Amino acid sequence: MKSLDAKLKRITSGKYKPTDFIVADAKDPEMSAGVSSPGPKDLHDESKGYHTVEHFRQDIIDVVKQGVVDIMLVAASSLEPIAAKGVFKKSHVTPAIRANDATDIWRARGSSYAKEFARPFRTANLAHCKKFSDLGLYSVTFNNDLSADYAHLEAYNEFRAEASKLKFRHFLEVFNPNAPKNLDPAQTAAAPWKSLRLTTPNWLWAFWAAAVAPRVTAWNSSIRAKNPVPAWPCLAARSSWPKARWTCWPCSAPSSSAPSPRKKR
Repeated sequence: MKSLDAKLKRITSGKYKPTDFIVADAKDPEMSAGVSSPGPKDLHDESKGYHTVEHFRQDIIDVVKQGVVDIMLVAASSLEPIAAKGVFKKSHVTPAIRANDATDIWRARGSSYAKEFARPFRTANLAHCKKFSDLGLYSVTFNNDLSADYAHLEAYNEFRAEASKLKFRHFLEVFNPNAPKNLDPAQTAAAPWKSLRLTTPNWLWAFWAAAVAPRVTAWNSSIRAKNPVPAWPCLAARSSWPKARWTCWPCSAPSSSAPSPRKKR
């Protein structure tokens, strides 16, 4: 049984422990960027070029083999060849695809798409992706614009219907507004752990974000101080995309062992 399924079973039965929080590693940057998506060779000087796709995919494989995370979130274009190698067959890690790629994450060179109201869009074909994964992340972005927000809900409704027919599981992420309309920043979920990822049951991820995430943040700070390339995945907020994603690169790289979290004071 995958660790995700085991944890969900314990949590929904009310027999969970603090260690049953779910850890997901998001490695789906190619859904947003281009050549730069595999990450810079030098974190302090991007002019030295970027890693290859093969290098990036090997990092994913190494993290899966390390066994620290419960979910490995990857773009379908990378997950398919990785899954074909049998990486997940004997692993407790659950592979997941990025099920949609709304326009607020489109970061093509010279573009300004992300400055406009986010529009729903899906690249992944669920029927095809079901061959190598039955779990995906779907995101919605609301900006207090009726037409734009309605379009997101309508697209999500269609996605849910298709996913249900294919028995494809998913969890929902509500992004912070990318182009808020008449919206006070104080009214938005600007704090890192207020951009909640919800799944079935909905209270599960809300509980994780409220009760566990703050402790994980402290653990990450402790780990970074002890190990410049820690095994523990960086759980940076997507609200500051893409800056947060770039800070994730050193945190999601594999290392020989996972450091122990700092004890609660």
